[in-house]
Amino acid sequence: MFRGEPGDLVFGLVSPGALLLVIPGFTGPLAVGPSLNLQPVGTLDASGELTVPLTAGALPDGIEFIARYVQPLFAATDGELILGAPTALVILDEAF
Repeated sequence: MFRGEPGDLVFGLVSPGALLLVIPGFTGPLAVGPSLNLQPVGTLDASGELTVPLTAGALPDGIEFIARYVQPLFAATDGELILGAPTALVILDEAF
């Protein structure tokens, strides 16, 4: 679930790595990496919330897990960009 100001656009930063950077107005790690991927998620509703189900398909043969760092990026209606808290996402193969 994402929470913020109603009307804000939500994007997901997805990365295989994370780095601690100093960014004015934000303290904490930022998802980074050579394959950093920005995915549109949706728009926060009038309550300032957005729930998005995550469905993972089958992992390729021989792959036991996939680990990524994910972090929300909120684009406010006034143009301000706000980073949310990052988290680690691990998808495990059901056979293991």
